[in-house]
This record gives sequence, structure tokens and C-alpha cells, in this order.
Amino acid sequence: MTIKLGVVGVGYLASCLLNGLSLSRRGEEVWTCLNNPVRNELETPLSEIELKLAFDIDRNKIGRSVSEIMHTYYPSSPAGDYEDVEVQKGVCAECDHVVKDVASIWDDMDRGQTEEYIRSRMKDIDVLLISSTTEPQDAQTSSKVYSLYALQEGVSVINGIPTKIAGDEEYDYLARENKAVLFGNDFASGATPLTHDLLAHLAQHARIPMNIAQWQYASNMDFKSLSESQSRGTAKKESKSRIIEVAYPGVDIPSYIGIQYIPPMTGTDPS
Repeated sequence: MTIKLGVVGVGYLASCLLNGLSLSRRGEEVWTCLNNPVRNELETPLSEIELKLAFDIDRNKIGRSVSEIMHTYYPSSPAGDYEDVEVQKGVCAECDHVVKDVASIWDDMDRGQTEEYIRSRMKDIDVLLISSTTEPQDAQTSSKVYSLYALQEGVSVINGIPTKIAGDEEYDYLARENKAVLFGNDFASGATPLTHDLLAHLAQHARIPMNIAQWQYASNMDFKSLSESQSRGTAKKESKSRIIEVAYPGVDIPSYIGIQYIPPMTGTDPS
């Protein structure tokens, strides 16, 4: 059984996943989340995940192959994979964006045509992965537009950003009604799972920390937007702070989440 995948945002995160899938498909050992033991319990092997669709709003990426973009992040990644998947123009509902040259479908079409544009493309996939930049806390965001039409088409959604989609009554209802699966919200790696593990360990031993501080540094586009936009940073910090509520429900523990963008050592901006 082949799982046909679509991605929203072809940046470092999506490239990391796709490169890992390429290596795994060739039988190479990949020391990432793809090695999670649960993969051995799945009926569908990783080799059966096939990329079919990609959206982005960066004019410099639109029209290029996913393979070409992935090689800017992983120059040594296997050649030939994803060359037939062209990045398509996507939705940009946000006003403040760090992408220097934004290109949205709404540049060329009326917003009333959005549903037809998105839903027609969702018919070719089984799962939609949202790996775009963290969004402001607005009522309407790009990820919500994609998720709405994906779930209406019965496409399962994996929301890798903090925007509340999983757990929202409307989207949960759409997932149930259309027999789709909704995962989210916000991928976590590095400092966040480490902090959660430490808090869980303390809680098991009936110890309550007086305060918690967590610093996160990165050089990708997501952290650049978080550093330059207060509303985006707020959404991310709220997402990361939920681990405290999980470990210590009902306990008010002062916390600080530090998020800082560091320019890449190469001297080039992330893309």
C-alpha cells in the first residue's frame, strides 16, 4: 500500500524528512525519528511513502523540483528522488512574512476559487504534512485553509506547526466525518522533548521545580520569523509551554521560553 504524501512548505524541515526517506529507501541507516521502533509495527514500510504534491509561497522555489530545493539543504542527498514533483504556488493568509518574495495563488485568482484550487489537488494524496513557518495567532491562517480542504477530501493532516488545528472542534469534526486522521500540533525536537523528559522524571518523584527556563536557537526560516514577529513568537512559546501543563496539571510554575535566530555560518539567509 503506497501512502501518497503532500507537503506545505518546502524548507529545511520538509527536506530533512524527505532526505531521510530517500536514504531509508536505499537501505541506509538513518539516525532520525524515522528509526522510531513504532515503524516496525506499521503495515506500510517507509519505502512506500511517495511524495506527490508540494506547496510553497517563496517565488524562488515555485516551479522548481523538490529534488533541486532539497539539495540546497542536503547536497549529498540521493540523486533522482522527487525530480518529478514541482513546487506549486500556495496560500498566504498572513500579512507579516519573512519570505522576501512572496507569491500566493491570490495574486492571480479570486479568493472564491481557493476551494476548487486546493481540493482538486488534494484528490491525489492521502496525507498532508504542514511544515511551513510558524504562523501568527490569527483567526484565519494558511495552515487552516489547507487543513480545511484536505479534511473535507478525506486526506489525513499532520500539523507540524503550533497553530491549533488538532483539538479544534471544527477540524476534529471534519476528520471524524471524513474518516481522516488529524495529528498535531507542533513538531518537537531537541530542547523540548529533553525538558519534557526531565519534568516527567521529577514529577514521578514528587518533585516540583521552582521555575523552568528553556532556550532554543536555530538558523532556519522558522526561527527567523519567530525572532522578527511577536505574534508568531507568542504562538510558539505557548506551544512549548504545554509540556509543563502535561507534567504538572493545575500547578502554576513560572517559566521562560527563549527563542533566538542565529544567522547561518555560511553567511546566507535560510530559504
